[in-house]
Amino acid sequence: MRKELEYIVIDYTKDDVDYIDTLCNSLNEKSKEVIQFLNIKEFGEKVKVKLWNSIEEFRNLHKSLFHKVDANGQVPNWISGFALGNEVQTLSLAQYRKTKNHECATITDLEKLIIHEFTHAAHSRLHDNRIMLWLTEGLATFLAHQYDDKELEFNATLEEIKVGKTSYTNYYIMFNYVLNTYGKDYILKLIKDEELLQNETNGLYEETKERFGKEV
Repeated sequence: MRKELEYIVIDYTKDDVDYIDTLCNSLNEKSKEVIQFLNIKEFGEKVKVKLWNSIEEFRNLHKSLFHKVDANGQVPNWISGFALGNEVQTLSLAQYRKTKNHECATITDLEKLIIHEFTHAAHSRLHDNRIMLWLTEGLATFLAHQYDDKELEFNATLEEIKVGKTSYTNYYIMFNYVLNTYGKDYILKLIKDEELLQNETNGLYEETKERFGKEV
């Protein structure tokens, strides 16, 4: 089954029927916020979103595409969604609840997951790179409102920030600091200018650490 929104085409199954209208109404509004923030004037082809009702099939797809597995050769059990190009793959609500730390996930949590991945797809319209996860994941967690009103502590090293080996909360804190300090136009410049992003990250990290961090 399928529903078509302003920026999204979403494929779902009978397992999602009870909540799909509520989910789509929210996604329609939240996706507009993403496009507005990124200042995309001509969006073009809609992002294709698929809700998977089989966690095994979802993980098999993820494994075949990214080859990211744990010590037992399995896809990490916290992974519940991803974006690749113009397509977003996420678990359905029932399957999402089977992943680590998401046992009590709500429709709102699923909406935030989809908007997070939608943000990655929209980001790629401006510049298709993820060289600095503090920017890409910080942007996605910010626009999906995944850590709003939560007390967070910045505890990443510069190396962890640069190579992408720290928690999403650290990406969120650094992104939020840069946005509040330098504004949205500066964020958009960093997204579009890879050299500027590379040159600025060290200094932005030090500022974030001084403002929010502890010794790491």
